[in-house]
Formats: sequence, structure tokens, C-alpha cells
Amino acid sequence: GGWDCTNPSYHAPAHYRVFRNYLEAFSHHFGNDIFEARSLVPKWNALIDTSYNILGEAHCVDTGLITNWWIPSDSATAGFTKESKLAQWPNWQPGTTGCSGSGTRADEFGAEASRSIWRVALDALWFGEERAIQFSNHVSEHATLKLLHSEELQPGCAVGVVFPHWAREAFILGPVATAMMIPLPPRHLLTRQRLQQAAIDKAGEILLAYTVRGRIDYYPGSWATIASLTLNGALPRLGPILQRLSTNHEGKDHVMSQSRCPAPAQPPSPPPEPKLVFTVFPHRRKKHPPPPAPPSPMLLVVSIPLAVSRDVLSLVGGVAGAIFVCILLLGLCLRRMCCLVNARAARVPTADMGDTQMVISTSKKHPTKRALDDKVLVMQSSALVGQSVRIIKLSGAQHLNGCLGTAVSFSAVSGRYHVAVTNSPARVEGRHAIRPHNLELAYDRQT
Repeated sequence: GGWDCTNPSYHAPAHYRVFRNYLEAFSHHFGNDIFEARSLVPKWNALIDTSYNILGEAHCVDTGLITNWWIPSDSATAGFTKESKLAQWPNWQPGTTGCSGSGTRADEFGAEASRSIWRVALDALWFGEERAIQFSNHVSEHATLKLLHSEELQPGCAVGVVFPHWAREAFILGPVATAMMIPLPPRHLLTRQRLQQAAIDKAGEILLAYTVRGRIDYYPGSWATIASLTLNGALPRLGPILQRLSTNHEGKDHVMSQSRCPAPAQPPSPPPEPKLVFTVFPHRRKKHPPPPAPPSPMLLVVSIPLAVSRDVLSLVGGVAGAIFVCILLLGLCLRRMCCLVNARAARVPTADMGDTQMVISTSKKHPTKRALDDKVLVMQSSALVGQSVRIIKLSGAQHLNGCLGTAVSFSAVSGRYHVAVTNSPARVEGRHAIRPHNLELAYDRQT
């Protein structure tokens, strides 16, 4: 649109610089006068400045967001910043969101407004434009934590509403993640820059999982592709090539041939090592050797090179598992042998008991080792009073000294029955840390 109604996302200052520089550098190859191309340079520069002024009016510094549509203040003040306009014209008023050209809400940060962020961020990635860096930092300061915490973006200034579930939409997530590639200024803590990198990684994972479902998804699918080419470094790596065009524009080492025929080809010289315009970036260039073709950022976020082959890892794991099982079985065998040796004399064959045998079983369990007292075994039959009781089966019992003693007797105390453990010929009334799971006792009736 024009001055009566414009779409901020239509302004692409980085592309205007490329058009300007290309026109000046190569117009003579197409039969145009070099001086005619140079005469258009001021107009390209005015277009770039005017675009930033309009973007600055519709842009909210607090959130970094911008509107879908905008009515600029007026064309007479197009070459001035917002601050200079207020200084020279105290009654000056900024533009408004009073128009719409495609059915989208004018004051919404939505499917159209998000494109502005990507187009401005390219001017920072390619040319290091200070206005683009500040614009992108405003977006990153607001959106980084919102993305990491899966929260909605907040409206503010002229932006009255934000497209819902923005992180699920590639046409918003992609441009916003591009702004995060421009590092925050040094005044921010290093932890904030690390969060910025984490947000870029998360955006890459979301874009990796995005699926294009046919023609209906042409718009978000296109932005998923553009964002992937930006986040993986393909588009930012064009910066050094485009900057060499701007060197020609400044008149440095610029030689034009006035002939229609191109000059003989010269052997190509190696391009200079490009300067890094930003520091928060999924991949960094290496000087030697040249890097391979950049994979997708999502894969680089999760890829971890293996230093040891899988066969070696499997062999080591199998040997370690076998050693552990052998140690465990050896401990169980030693414990079982100890219990059998100490308890063999305490076992009374069933045949020796005759008709006087009674078997009592319990399976009460305890969370920790504790004394075997009246809470463990309580015999409800008074037939055991004064009887001699011996162990005939003991399973699952644990004792501090290794095994249970050789004999057990019962006596009535306050209407209940207690267990006394004998580890020697002399009877010792005491409590031992026993944890029986299943204890079977037999008794001989005294005559």
C-alpha cells in the first residue's frame, strides 16, 4: 500500500540494499549506463530509511512486535525519526492501525506482521545494520522466555492482539526465531544469551516435527522451509558475498568495462574469510578444513558423535553383567550354606514327633530388621503352654549373626506368647533381629 494504508511486512530493507548494489555493479552488462544506475542510489537509500521509519512507528519497543497494517503519519516527515519529528513538530502524531487490505485484523501481530521480523533480521545478519539489530533485540528479549516456557506473546503499544498458539505456527515461529539469531548486547548476562541459544534449539525441534499436509499448508509450509534455511546458516552465509557488492557500491576496487563484451576471465581468487556478524548461532564456521554442506539445525541440536563403536559397548556391557550375576549368586550360596550348617541340628524329623507334632506358620513381613517379639508371632492356641517347641522349617528369616538359633520355646506372659531364641545349650531369653517370611514350628507334648 501507499501512504494511506501500508503493510509493514512489505518493507524489506535488506533486499533493497541488494537490489541497489546489484543494479550499480552489473547494469552495464545489460546495456544500461553506469551513471544512470548510480543516480538511483540516493533513491534506494531513501527507500531504506523510509522503511525503517514506518517500521519504527508500528513497532513496539517493549515487546518487539508489530502490526499487520499501518497508516503512516505523513509523507512530509518520512525522512525523520520519531524523536526528530516530535522535536520539530510538537503536535506531530504517529500513525494508526485504521486500515486493512487483506481481511486480517490491522492491530494484530499475526500471519502478515511476522514477516517483518524476518525481513528486518536479514539486514542485521547480512549487513550488520544497527537499526535492524535493535529491532531484533526487542523481539528476542520478549520472545525467548515465552518460547522456552511455552507461553503466549503479550500485546502492547499499537498491537492489540497476538495470533494464538504462535509457537505452533511456522509462519510466526520461524521469523521470531530468526530474530533470536542476533545476539543480545553485552549488557545482558551470559545466562540470557544461553537462554537465547536454547530457544533457537527448541524452535528448530518444532520446525523439524512440522508436516506439510498439502496445498492447504502452502503458507506455513513455505515459512517452515525459509526458517530452516535461515536457522541452519544457509541464508546468513550469503552475507560476505552481498557485502562485496556493497564494496563496489562504495567505489572501492570497482572497475567497469565499457564494452558489451565481458573482459577475459581471470582466475578466481579465494574469497576472504567472512566476519561473524552474530555469536548466537547453532553452527560455527571452521577455517580448516572447509565445512560440509550445513545439515538442518534440528539435527545438529540433537546429534552426538559416538567415540566407541556399538560392538565394543555391547561386549563391555555383557562382561560387566556376567560378573555382577556371578557375584550375586556366590553371595546367595554362601548365605544358604551358613544357615544350613547352623540349623541342621535344630531340625527335628517329622517321624520323631509322632502324633504330637503341630505346625504353625506365619508370613508376616516387616519393612526393616527388627526384634522378633509378641507382635511378630502370637499363638492363639493355649495348647502350646509349657510345651517344648523346635524349628522344623525356616524360610526367608534374617538374623544379625547369620542364622536363627537351635530351639524355640513358648511361655504365657500376660495372656500372650513370646518367642525365646536359644543359640547354645543354655537357654537365653532375648530378642534377635529376625525378619521371618515363613516360619514353621513343631512342638513335643510334655508327659
